Amino acid sequence: MFLFRLITVKLILITIGETLSGPLSNGNHAVQLRADGSPPWSYENTEEWGNNYEQCNGRRQSPIALRTERSLWVPYLNLKFGNYDVPLTNVTLMNIGYTVQFQVPPTENGQLPFITGAKLNDRYEANNVHFHWGSPTSAGAEHLVDGYRYSVEMHIVHKNVRYGTVEEATMNPDGLAVLGIFLEGVNNPTVSYPGLDEIFNHLPEVREYQSTSQLNNTITMRQLLGNLNTKVFFSYSGSLTTPPCSEAVRWFVFRDALPVSQNQINKFFQIMDQNGQPLLNNYRPVQPLIKNSNNYFNDLIELYAEVNIKFPRDEERRHQYEPMSAHFHWGSPTSKGSEHTIDGHRFDVEMHIVYKNRKYTTMRIASKVHDGLLVVGVLFKKVKDPNIRFELLDKIFNSLPRVKTYKKSVLVKYPLKIADLLGNVDTNVFFSYHGSLTTPPCYQSVLWYVFRDAVPITEKQLNNFFQIMDVHGEPLHNNFRLPQSEGNRTCTAAGVANIIITFPLI
Repeated sequence: MFLFRLITVKLILITIGETLSGPLSNGNHAVQLRADGSPPWSYENTEEWGNNYEQCNGRRQSPIALRTERSLWVPYLNLKFGNYDVPLTNVTLMNIGYTVQFQVPPTENGQLPFITGAKLNDRYEANNVHFHWGSPTSAGAEHLVDGYRYSVEMHIVHKNVRYGTVEEATMNPDGLAVLGIFLEGVNNPTVSYPGLDEIFNHLPEVREYQSTSQLNNTITMRQLLGNLNTKVFFSYSGSLTTPPCSEAVRWFVFRDALPVSQNQINKFFQIMDQNGQPLLNNYRPVQPLIKNSNNYFNDLIELYAEVNIKFPRDEERRHQYEPMSAHFHWGSPTSKGSEHTIDGHRFDVEMHIVYKNRKYTTMRIASKVHDGLLVVGVLFKKVKDPNIRFELLDKIFNSLPRVKTYKKSVLVKYPLKIADLLGNVDTNVFFSYHGSLTTPPCYQSVLWYVFRDAVPITEKQLNNFFQIMDVHGEPLHNNFRLPQSEGNRTCTAAGVANIIITFPLI
């Protein structure tokens, strides 16, 4: 399990992306000269950018390697698109030496396309669209997803309307929002995207540095998104991916990629830089999540996606996950036993309510697939005199002496409602991430929800756990797995039997 830092989230899943106006340099050959007189830079020595541009050595630099298993999964929160379906006026594509881009013009209704919602507190208007690509022998996306680099990455850059210019926006942490869209070259795509095709068809006309080409047909910003599922994306706070590397960007990077013809991708490789050389590999290598820090959650990356479940109750068959069982982890008379820790604090007991995805027929099958299981973690804290009691939990805790020995069972007569197992926790405040079972075989098939609040448990009830015996007749103590690092997915700890509650399916 992970060690949690205190974070309040709503149930959401998203991905967001990057920068101001693309890499401010060309491919492998030329040095990018800045019109404003600032120092030149090149993609050949990205590690030296910080010598002249201090922020390039900052703590929240982009791009980064995005990993599903290391992201905090949160419930879906709408990323809203405004004027994205309204045709743009007079789109002009331009070779600016380090990328191909177009400044986003007003739409036919006179307004700019914009985004809002999700993690954005303001309206962000579209400013420009640009691309990063590789070479005939290598891919060129800037962000990696689960270790994979896609062929091309398109960035749609948006500026916060509270700032008058892009330059002003780059000086503020909430200045920019960028959508990152991956394009993957395939030999025989089964679908085409009119907006992207219109751009690709004009690439030969902007082969030379500073050449321009006005698109013949009108396009909308929505067309640039193709058939992407815009409800599933990564989101984090980062930077421009070219000097001055301003840490002013809220990234939304869509998880899925658009398949496009490899012939269209090849047109990027004909683009020339300002020295007349092929503009290749115009992307920055991935940057550390946080420099000089081993704490992943300090640099929170969120993966947003819809989870079709009415949480925490499961009263209708249409919901995606169905409750299967509940079990407990505890410590000893001298130590606490929760599996998850919050801000370094371990609680006395942790209960896990296990749900199975309905589309899989058995727990055995569900436990082996990435979306097979959902587990709700409820923490318990010992108190001397609880001022509130929970009837179902009391019945369970008071029945523990009757299942003291291995394989003993007892029927708890009580009308079961999942909510009655949650005590008085605030179900709107919880941690969420995609992880694994905490006992062998440690399958990474679990979407975790761990409530921040702890339910009170009396000392007598807690002591009932310490009387439970294992298969050998010895006291069953400390049946919890130690917290795992965010990158450690190797199952190393052996688990022991737990008290199990089996739910009657509804």
